[in-house]
Amino acid sequence: MNLGVTLIKKDMVDDGLKELEKAIELNPQYADAYYELGSFFEKAQDVTKARGAYESFVKYASKDDERVERISKHLVEIKEREDAEKKGEQVYQ
Repeated sequence: MNLGVTLIKKDMVDDGLKELEKAIELNPQYADAYYELGSFFEKAQDVTKARGAYESFVKYASKDDERVERISKHLVEIKEREDAEKKGEQVYQ
């Protein structure tokens, strides 16, 4: 997973994402990999993928991981933003 994060930071995004996905494939409960994916997708403004990754992070992370509460609250914000965007789209249709 560290390789994936390093590659993304060096703008080798595709390779970095592949490494994170490989880490998850090897251990589907690897919470840290989901956290990093969520962070990446959020920065890339792909809210749907970010939400999915963060939900998996919360599901698999240790409950004493200090990030769980923060990300859980952030998921509520993401959902509210998605709902607002959907309402805006419906107005224009």
